[in-house]
This record gives sequence, C-alpha cells and structure tokens, in this order.
Amino acid sequence: MLTAEAKHRYTETIAEAPVSGPTSSEFRVRFRNRIAPRLPVRLASALLLISLSVASAFAQKISGDIEGTVTDRSGAVVPKAEVAARSLATGALRLMTTNASGTYRLAELPIGFYEVSASADGFKTTVRQVEVATSTVSHADFVLALGAKAESVVVSATTPLVEVSEDRLHTFVDQHRVTNLPISGRDINSLLGIVPGVQRVPGGGFLTININGVRRSANNFLVDGISNNDRFYGDSVLNQTGVVGIPATLIPIDATQEFVVEELPSAEFGVKGGAVINVVMKSGGNDLHGSAYYLGHSDSTDARNFFSANRPPFRNQQFGGVAGGPIVKDRTFFFVSYEAQRLSAEAPYVAVAPTESEVLAARARIAGLGLSTNPAGENLLKFFPINPDAQGNRLAVTAPTTDSMNGFSLKIDHKVNQNHSVSGRYFFGDSLQSAPAQTGELTPPAPYGPDLFNSVAPTRAQLGGLSWTWIISSSKLLESRIGLSRFSQALEINNHINPLDLGINTGALDPADYGVPVVNVSDFGSIGGVAGYPLATQPNQSLDWSEHFTDTRGKHTLKLGGNWQRAYTNGLRNRARTTFDVLAPNHVDALTSLLLGRFDDASRSFGDTRRLISEGSAGFYVEDDWKVRPRLTLNVGLRYDLNGAIGEERDRGSNFFPGRGLVDIGHGLSRLYNLDQDAFGPRLGFAWDVFGDGKTAVRGGYALAYDVPTFGTLAAPRVSFVGGANAAAFTQIDQGVFSVSLDQLSVAPGVPIFGPNPTPNPPYNAFAIAPNFETPLIHYFNLSLERQLAANTALTVSYVGSRGGDLFIYRDLNAPPVGTSLNNIQASRPFDSALPDLKHIIQLTNLGKSWYDSLQASVRQRNWHGLDVQYNFTWSKSLDYSSVNRGSQSSFPQLDNPLDIANNKGPSDFDVPFNFNVGGTYKVPRAQKLRRLGDGWELAGVYTALGCRPFTPMIGSLDPSGQDIRAVRANWNGQPVEYHARDPQHYVANPQVFSVPPNGTIGTAGRNILRGPGLSQLDLSLIKNTKINERFSLQFRLETFNLLNRANFGDPGNNVRLATFGTITSTPEVQSAKEGGGAVVGGSSARTMQGVLKLVF
Repeated sequence: MLTAEAKHRYTETIAEAPVSGPTSSEFRVRFRNRIAPRLPVRLASALLLISLSVASAFAQKISGDIEGTVTDRSGAVVPKAEVAARSLATGALRLMTTNASGTYRLAELPIGFYEVSASADGFKTTVRQVEVATSTVSHADFVLALGAKAESVVVSATTPLVEVSEDRLHTFVDQHRVTNLPISGRDINSLLGIVPGVQRVPGGGFLTININGVRRSANNFLVDGISNNDRFYGDSVLNQTGVVGIPATLIPIDATQEFVVEELPSAEFGVKGGAVINVVMKSGGNDLHGSAYYLGHSDSTDARNFFSANRPPFRNQQFGGVAGGPIVKDRTFFFVSYEAQRLSAEAPYVAVAPTESEVLAARARIAGLGLSTNPAGENLLKFFPINPDAQGNRLAVTAPTTDSMNGFSLKIDHKVNQNHSVSGRYFFGDSLQSAPAQTGELTPPAPYGPDLFNSVAPTRAQLGGLSWTWIISSSKLLESRIGLSRFSQALEINNHINPLDLGINTGALDPADYGVPVVNVSDFGSIGGVAGYPLATQPNQSLDWSEHFTDTRGKHTLKLGGNWQRAYTNGLRNRARTTFDVLAPNHVDALTSLLLGRFDDASRSFGDTRRLISEGSAGFYVEDDWKVRPRLTLNVGLRYDLNGAIGEERDRGSNFFPGRGLVDIGHGLSRLYNLDQDAFGPRLGFAWDVFGDGKTAVRGGYALAYDVPTFGTLAAPRVSFVGGANAAAFTQIDQGVFSVSLDQLSVAPGVPIFGPNPTPNPPYNAFAIAPNFETPLIHYFNLSLERQLAANTALTVSYVGSRGGDLFIYRDLNAPPVGTSLNNIQASRPFDSALPDLKHIIQLTNLGKSWYDSLQASVRQRNWHGLDVQYNFTWSKSLDYSSVNRGSQSSFPQLDNPLDIANNKGPSDFDVPFNFNVGGTYKVPRAQKLRRLGDGWELAGVYTALGCRPFTPMIGSLDPSGQDIRAVRANWNGQPVEYHARDPQHYVANPQVFSVPPNGTIGTAGRNILRGPGLSQLDLSLIKNTKINERFSLQFRLETFNLLNRANFGDPGNNVRLATFGTITSTPEVQSAKEGGGAVVGGSSARTMQGVLKLVF
C-alpha cells in the first residue's frame, strides 16, 4: 500500500477548495471558449421557453397519432364533427371533436389498427381503417355525405406514403419485415443495416453502430420507450454482446411489433445524444395468438471460410415461443415470450508450441549444470502442449466456443376505465458464454480441458417498466413512465487455480482473482488467458422516471414533460493476476529459464478497485407542433438538461491539477469536475405539403443534443498503450491502486515474488479531467424532399448533417517535447521538477470535434405486385479528431507536446463513403395448378454494398518522437498507395511507401489515410406458409447468408514494422469476435444456411 509520506506527496491537502465554480480568470476563458459561441442558441432558447410556456409537441415515443380534416362533399370544413377511433385488437375507444377549421388530432394512441369514424348531424357516418405506427402521424381525412347520422359509409383507403405533418427523420421497419427478413442469429440490431445513415461494422459485435456521424456510445436504445442503455460502456442492455461476439441476451424477434430509428433526436429523451433506436413490443388483444419456433444451423450446410482449410464444427440452435391474448376481454391483456439459444463451435487456428526435443534439450542443459528444475517451472510447463518433433513447432489448436442463453418477457396491459390505463413489461435474460482468450493462445494437454484458459462471461440482463396513461379529456393526455434496466456481467478466466498450488506466491489474492498466471515464453503461444481478467460490472443499472403531458388546442399539439435518471455501476477491475515473460528468442534457452523458474519480468496490480459509481440527471422539455396553415406545420421546442458529475459513492476518486497534484474527492475536491449548466437544446422543424395533395412534402429540422459521458470514459479509459497507463479517475495511485513490475527474477517456493509488503515503484501514472469539463454536444440538421411516385411507391431525398463539439479525446499532459532524446525521457517531462515520481498523466479533454455531411435517398415500395421493399443509398463524408469515447492508439494525438489536436483530423473510423442496401419481401403469386403446394410462398432478402473503411498506418509500440506516447503514425513518402482488392496477402501492394519516422520526429502519414476492403453481400430467405386450419398455420424458412459466397475481407494489418502490414488474415465477423476467438453466427465470411420451422396460431 502507499505510505503516508508518499500519499502526502501526491495528494494536495493544504486547501479544501471545492469545485463549486470557476475563478474570475477561469470564467473569462470559459466565456470565450464555451459560452460565447452559444449565446445565439441560449437567446433563441429563452425566447422559445417564453413563447411555449404552456406546452409541447410530438416527440419520440412508443405511440402514434391520427390527424386529418373533416369536410363535406363541397369541400367545406365540418366543425364539431365527432371522430372516434376504436382499437381492433383491444376495443379501446378514443373520442375527439374537430375544431373550427374542421381538423382533429388523436394523440398518443397505442400502435396497431383502428376503426376510425367521423360523424356530424345531417351527415352519414363515414368509417375507415387506419394503421398507427410508432412516432408517426397517420393522416386520415373524411368527406361526409348528406344523410342520416345512423347510416354509415365504409371507405377503403390506403395509408399515405408521404409524411406531410411532421419534420421527422426516421425509418420505420414494420412487423412483417421484422419477422421475415433474414436476421443472423436473430439479433434485431441486424435490421439497422437497412436504415439510411447507419454504418454498422460488418459482422456486428460490441459497440458497432454509428448513425449520421455520431460516436457509437451515443446511441439511445429504448424498448417500449424504456431506457435500454448500459451507462458504463454505452451499448444496449438487452442484445449486448459477451465474449463470443454475439448478443449475450436477445430481444425476441417474434415479440417485436415494429422497429423505429429516429435520426433527428426529439426533445423527449436526454442523457444520450445520438439517434433513438426504439423497439416496440407486441401487446395482447381479444384474440389468442402466438407462435412456436425452432431454428437450426450446422456446419454441414456452410461453405468453407476463405482463410480456412476446412469447415470447423459448428452448431447453433434457437427455439422458443410467444403468446398473447385476453385475461379479461376488452380490459386486461397479456403477451409472453420465451427464447433460448444453444451454441457450440470450434475456433481453429495455428499457434507455436514447444517440441519434445526442445524440452529434452532444456532438461539436459539443466542437469549438465548440476541444477534441479524449479517446481513452479515444472507446474507451468504442464500447461504447455508438447508437439511431436515430426510436426515441428506449428500446432493446430482447436478451442471450444459455447453459449447457453435463456430469456423471457411478459407484458400486461390493463384498462382501468375509459380514461385510465396501465401497462407493465419485464424482460429477463441469462447466458453463459465461453470462448478462447485470443488467437494464438495455447490449450493445455490432458488431464486439463481445452477450455481451461477460455474467457467466460456469465451475464444477466433485465429491463422492467410501468406506464400509466390518463386521458384527462378528449384533447389532454398525461403519460407517466418508470423504468429500470440492469446489466450484470463478469468477464472471467475458466479456471480458479490458486497460484500457491503451483508453487508461486504472487501475494495476497481475492479468490475471485485466482487463475493460472499469464505466461509468455519466447514466441510460443501464451497460456493463462486474458491478463486483465477478471473484471466485472455487476450491475450496471439505470432508473428512469418521466412525465409527458399532451394538449391538443386548435392548431397546436403541445407537449411538455421531463425525466429524471439515476445510473449506477458496481465495478471491479483489479488486474491482480500476474503476467510472467521469458523473452529469449531461442526455444531451448527460453524453456531452460522456465524450468528453472527464472523470468525476464513479472507484473501485477495491487489495491481494491471495487467502485460504486453513480450519476444523477434531470431534463425538462417543451415543444409545439403548430399547424400554421393546412399545408404547413412548424415544430419548435426546447430541452434543458442538468447532469450531475459522475462520482463514487464513498468518494474514492481523485483528479490531477497542475500545481496541486492529485486531489482526492472529499479532501480538497467536492466533485471530479464542475457541472455543465449551459445544456440548452433547441429543436426547430417544418413540414410543407407543397401541392396540398399529400403527395409531395418538403421537411427540414434542426436539433442540438447533449451526450453525457459513459462511466467507462472516466473509470476505464483504455489508454494502456501509453506505457501501461491504467490509472483512471477512481483508481489512482493516491487511493492505493498501483502496479508493480520486476525485472530478472527467480521464483522460490513459498516466497512472495513482490515481497511481503508490495509497494509501488515510481514513476507512477495518473489520470486527469480537464478543469472546465463540458458535456459533448451534437448539432443535427436535415432537409428532405419526399414525393409519391405511384400509388405504392415514394421517393425521399435528404441532406443530413451533424457537427460534434466538446467531444472527448485523451492526451498526455506529461509527455516530453518532440525531439527529446530517448535516453532522457523522464527528466524531460513537463512536471518532472515538481512531481518527479509521475510518469504519464492522461487527461480527458473536450478538444474533439466532428463533421458529417451526407446525401441520403430512399425508395419505398409498399404492396406493389406483392413486393414490400425499401431501397436506401447513403453518400457521406465523416471527419473527426477521434472516433471513440474510450481511447484507441490510432485516435490518440501523435503530437502531444506541443499539443496539436488538428494534426489528428482525418476520416472517422466509421467513414464509409457509400452504403447501398435493399431490404424487403416478395409474395410469390399463387400457382393454382399446384394447389396447396403452389400457395403461401414468399421471398425475403437483404442486399448490402459498403464502401471501404479507413485505417491508419502505425508503428506499433515504438515511439521515436521522444514523447513516449506510443501512438506515433508512420512516415509516408507521398507516392500513391496501390491496392489489390481481391488479394488479401498483398492488399496494400506497395507497403514500402511507409516507414518508421527518424528519431525526434512524428509520422507524416495522416490519420486514417488508408482504405480497407469494401463489402458486398446478399442474404435471402425462402418462406413457405401452409395453412393447417382456421386457427393454425405452419411456416418453414430456409435462410441463406452470403448467398453468392463472396469472400468479404476484414481489416488489414496496420503496423508498418511487421510483415503483416497491408495483409488480411480474417473475415469481418471473425475480427468482430476476436476477443472471443472468432465464433461466427451467420455473418459475411462464407455462405451459411439455417432452417426455421414455426407454428403460428
């Protein structure tokens, strides 16, 4: 532990100065850099707040609206006409009266089909069917005929294709496409691939979705309007991946009603600043309905991976069912689902292992020296497979990959009376995934199992919510929601062997940190698994309460409300397992050292890293949807957020301040950073029905949103490539958390390797947060033209852009100047004279920026000769200084001293210049001569063509610049880079144009100047529906992924110092799962097939 003297040295204790506000000089800087550019926004926000003192508008939600105009046959409007909407599923009734202009709006209707009627004295009642979808306004006009009110006229009308009432920029995927499109592994996030503006990493995986130039951790995931966000990492709770590279738990496809992506964030939801991804679940109705299904996928129908000599064993089974119906007719309804997955696979790869003769030669050398082998060395050698001499050092390793998942959901809807209804839902998922730690890891020989060093991930995800809707009057409605999401996951090693049982005393260990140490010997494959495991977030939890009031007044649909959220994480990242290295390149020399228990270095961390991290947030909004003219609607609104500082419940955290050193919370510091009190977010938009016929619309919108930092940004910054800088805001040296490294050591039985009382070895690493830390902001803007081309076809062309400011990027405050001698690094650090025992000081700053511009075009064909399809094309350019919240080597500034963030400007990691995709279904015409065999056939498919993702030529961990940041790029001589797109071994045809920069310089190559391969893939389902009787039908689906078996390649190697630079060794989905050894479910590597059998009732 840290001594009192050492702690005093690095903790400023002379002044109890809380971070309650900036000094006068700090305020001037803050005004110039942060507040002054926002004055127009703040003034506009204030005016909006005054003008909208009564209410708000149509925001992102789980319901929809119906609006329209009631006229007579002469075209005159009919005021005070009665409009009634009755749900065909539940019988629920909503009433409304038209205003003086003859218009009406039924707001906040549950999604589904409605029978809508309009009636007035002296006119016949007109009835039509209308579909209500999430976050949309369904348009239903009525023309009344003279006659008795008791007479009714049923009108057959189609839902309009063109949105003329809202400025929404969103994509709606209906139930038919959700349930019938080929979806690999039944992961609903695969549907994001058919949404304009979305860039999803091929193969999927952890944090792989970027929408309209915004970072992956900013997406706002919802289920029935309830937050589905993991606040630690920024991914979703349900459908977040484990170690296998596939979701640990699943949102059931068959329980999903529809899927909506709103790319222009509305004012209703805060905290997350990105696009809203809302999955709306099915509800029960008066009729009992449901399905039971089985999905099977085995390697017997798969094609061989381009990079594999054969097909490895693979089996995936998914099965379950859904059912919904009435508990009390017209009053109480249920919907329940269950889904399970059982996956077993093998991930073959080649690793280097010792041979029999090499081991015998090492033993002979030891005996010849008159020495005995060390028990610890003998015990460790037992975990290394020994290859027969005839096979050489190359060992074919087959490591098992498994997943066992079970999940269920329950939804209850209850109508208390005509004006009050409540709805509750609960989702639960449990899984256990196991996968090889990394490619190249050795599997132990018998009697140990081949999965001994596997990474395992026990995961539990839960989401629950309760909503209450109060219809105050025909024009006023209040909706209350409360939701709790909870994600609990540990990433562990698949053994709990105590190192003491191997004769190795690595110091005090919690039993959770037991496990065979990580051992790297020469160029052999390693043993021991992932060095940083175990780590745990058990749980990540968010409690969210929101209120939404809607008032329809004449030409205004007003909405106001707010939400409060408390997020919490119980996290553990001890890194207490020891890593040993034997660096001798000669195999016999290395094995001799191992058997003698002699190592070139050993390292581990000490200290309790259990942290209880939390943050509270509150936001308020007001919006107005104002129908200025029958053909023109304006949307104006404002949101204000006040987010607390992320903190630790026992004040275990600190920040570094120049001139003060490390300052602990509660001992000179009230919180890690000042609160951002400037988070005003205006929303403006319009929708114009150009010709008044509902067939041509021009829409535009602007929104300013704020993206609260994920907990991991402060608690787990992932910048260890900078000299092992693992310090974070809550695990600093002054809290007794430190690492110890030893060189040239021998292990003696029972003797503590790191001594009886381990102490840190200076210099230490530290973590800092910029003093005027701000909430990142994103400006969104769009302009769209939508035109109905035919009765069933509409075209939308949009310009969509975004600008990010105050985005997170890390830097090293204590980096020596460029040009520093490599022999004088520590003495040249800026803080060496004042704080000589500090090494890297990683600072989280708001210096990041982003720029995104795109042209997006969509053609939607609905029920055109059996075809229901959408074609999307996105042509875009995305630039930034850094593309991630948590650090990466290629996004870290290579010019830290002097700091030049602009040197990092380049294409975003997710910059894909073009993205073309088609997704839809086709009902094959009935072949009457074939009778039942010729009926019920359907095709469903998705085609995707992606441009090339960028990557950066790096030089690995070498840093010739003298800054000791190890994030320096390569030199480029300026000659054009040549590519062989279909030759993965020589993808970059002229790698010699890149080189290592001379000492004292940084690289001349720009960030992300190179381009990887593109992707082209066709997925197709063949569907046969067979009706058994009036109640039951049977469906069989054969789903084929990568039908044409086109080899799509992963990212090339980016280290110019290695022979692998510019070469490609794997396919995209293997790379996305490489932390788990490359298990694949569907994907883009080679043609794969799966069969689905479903009973529908």
